[in-house]
Amino acid sequence: MKRVLAACGTASAISIALFAVCGRVVEASDDNSRAIDVITARRVMMSAIGRNMDELNAMAQPGTDLEPAEAGEHADNIATMLGVFPHLFPADSNIWSKQADAENPAQVSLALPFLWENFDDFYAEGKDAAATAFAVTTSSNIEEFRQRVTQLQAACDSCHAQFRREEAPYVIPIPPAK
Repeated sequence: MKRVLAACGTASAISIALFAVCGRVVEASDDNSRAIDVITARRVMMSAIGRNMDELNAMAQPGTDLEPAEAGEHADNIATMLGVFPHLFPADSNIWSKQADAENPAQVSLALPFLWENFDDFYAEGKDAAATAFAVTTSSNIEEFRQRVTQLQAACDSCHAQFRREEAPYVIPIPPAK
């Protein structure tokens, strides 16, 4: 059942991301509406990657029973999404300002300008991380699985350290009671 839910969650994330990129989810009235759609899509996709990664990290803990099919599904989901992810960074989505961050933090890019300045490096890291995620699916034993999950987490951490803006804690705004 968990595998079905994980697959549905991943399919939903990819669908939402694709619809957002196509401009069918968010309708903004300003000149940045398409960039905001693409930012929303990649944030949704990154959240789905993170949820799958959390599952893999939990399965890799000593003393945990590994369910190979479930682990393989999470890793395959990550590999698929990482294969798509670099394509969600068109140059016109390099928008960020303190004002926009203050007004609507959910619609600003967390990517640093360094990403677009070094896009070939970013693209290569994404491709390598996707290959590492796929390698998790072919692990032949628990130790190899743990080693590959550790490598995948290191790839994620490296990419975030280079290309992602520090994220302030997000608080869901609650309207005042009437």
